[in-house]
Amino acid sequence: MATTLSIRKLHDSLGAEILGVDLSTPLDPDTKSEIESAWKSFGVLVFRDQNISDAEHVAFS
Repeated sequence: MATTLSIRKLHDSLGAEILGVDLSTPLDPDTKSEIESAWKSFGVLVFRDQNISDAEHVAFS
C-alpha cells in the first residue's frame, strides 16, 4: 500500500518538510521516489517526530 505524503516548502530557496511518512516502516518504491525527488528539488528535508533507531535511520538513508 502506498504512503500518502505531503511536501511543505519551508523557504523560497531551500528546504521542505515531509509529512505523512513513518520512517520506522519500510517505504514502498513510489514513496521512496517522491522523497528522492523532493530532496533533489529542495536540498534539505525535515521529517518531524520520527522515533527511529540508529539502524532504521541507516536503512532509510
